[in-house]
Amino acid sequence: MRIWKLHKHNPWERLKLVAKVCGYKPCKEEAAEYKKRCKRGHAKEPMNGGAKKEMTRHRQGALIFFQGLFPGETATNY
Repeated sequence: MRIWKLHKHNPWERLKLVAKVCGYKPCKEEAAEYKKRCKRGHAKEPMNGGAKKEMTRHRQGALIFFQGLFPGETATNY
């Protein structure tokens, strides 16, 4: 959740950080593809759905875990 909030205006920086810190396979693959596209000058292409779904799924899981620990509370960084 913190990574999401930290880079909420730059999804590519978020993706690179998630790939580095969390190591989710779809995110690592998309980060590598993005790096290749940047070298070719095609950095504006959209992010693939697999990486987006993976990050969203884990973000939601973190929120559920947080709310399990603190019922009725909302995470400030969600």
